[in-house]
Amino acid sequence: NKLIMGSDVLIPTLYELTSQCNEFDSRLKCLSCVTLLLNTALGTGQQINYNIANAIVSPLQIIWQNSVDQNLQLRSEVLSILSCTASSVGIEQVEKLHSIALPMIDTVLDPKNQDELFFLVEDALKLWLTLLRLSKEYGSNLEILYVRAKDLVDVDLEHLKLLMLLTEGYILRSSATFLETHSSNIQHILCLIVGQVKPRGAFYIHLVIEALLRRYPIDGSILLLQGGILGSMIKSCAMNYAQTNDCEPDRVIMLYLNSFSRILLSSPNILDNGIFPYSFTQDGHTITFRYQELVHSFIRLFDQAADYEFGILFQRLWVLLLLFCIPPSPVPHLLQEVVLKNFDSVLSMCLHVIKQQNFVLNPYSLGYDEEEETFDIGLETYENSLKNDLMKDIGFISNITSVFKMKIKELRTAIDANLYKEIFDTVEP
Repeated sequence: NKLIMGSDVLIPTLYELTSQCNEFDSRLKCLSCVTLLLNTALGTGQQINYNIANAIVSPLQIIWQNSVDQNLQLRSEVLSILSCTASSVGIEQVEKLHSIALPMIDTVLDPKNQDELFFLVEDALKLWLTLLRLSKEYGSNLEILYVRAKDLVDVDLEHLKLLMLLTEGYILRSSATFLETHSSNIQHILCLIVGQVKPRGAFYIHLVIEALLRRYPIDGSILLLQGGILGSMIKSCAMNYAQTNDCEPDRVIMLYLNSFSRILLSSPNILDNGIFPYSFTQDGHTITFRYQELVHSFIRLFDQAADYEFGILFQRLWVLLLLFCIPPSPVPHLLQEVVLKNFDSVLSMCLHVIKQQNFVLNPYSLGYDEEEETFDIGLETYENSLKNDLMKDIGFISNITSVFKMKIKELRTAIDANLYKEIFDTVEP
């Protein structure tokens, strides 16, 4: 504690020593000591006061500017120091770092600096995510910076995880103006990556799609349709249904089906835009993915969704969609017919969800694999945002029992009595 309280003297001394050192390794060690000191403060849970924070941050811009040629590596320590400071000063003070930190992040991620500063990208993204999660107010400077996410994806997908956490963070923290301003950038990013990454990457991508459809169900659906992302997901579902050699696995298709649930609940006729049904040729045969195959995919993967912490929420959304498709319904007539033909399975899914109505619902989120580096900075703020969204989620607030009773009552008056009897005769006791 005494060491931390004396930092307003110790840190300027370390900076002065840095400027006097002639060798790169010595300068690097001095700056590393500053980072170590800040990490010690983080470990004790103490917040750094304004005087100490000012002593830490004031020299960084000059150090950054002077770190050129063989000293470029020092910029990595500058970014680390800023990240530690943001995590240590408290939420009221974080925004004061924007004027220094955001231009540095912008410089690192600028495509024209890619060849020279590529080794700083990871540190810059971590600092960016730290500032986004911890800043009390979402400002215009943060919003403008988002264009760099698109620039980075255009280069490669090496930093996909952090980019998806950032994009999800922007959707959670911002207002509708962010979507209006950056819809084309989000489309561009998702168009390049959906269906093009390994399953773990797909789970990170779904953080963005889930947040988008949860916050902006109609506008988000239109964005996915116009950007070609919805078409890519339908294609992947079709390839999986046909079990082609290069198809995506069931656990990824489960994510796409959940997106379809949200999309069709808010925009029931969206598949009438020429993207469905989807046909392709395999071994000389034409295979078509229609409403029948789509509904079968929901039925087939329903139990698998339960393997995940967020599985109950997914199952509730799927059941809500299938109930929504029971006549009378605004969804295409062919989809209504398919749901009625599979009424026994739909009923079983409904009863399963109704039995779980008192279970705890968890929002869609990701834990970490054993080999993954964790990112826990701002985790409490992030989790609170997810919980707040969950409280407003149609999958949470809907009473499945009431919806089920209402739809069965409506069905009785919407179709012929003989057809109604025929449908219920297909239900196993």
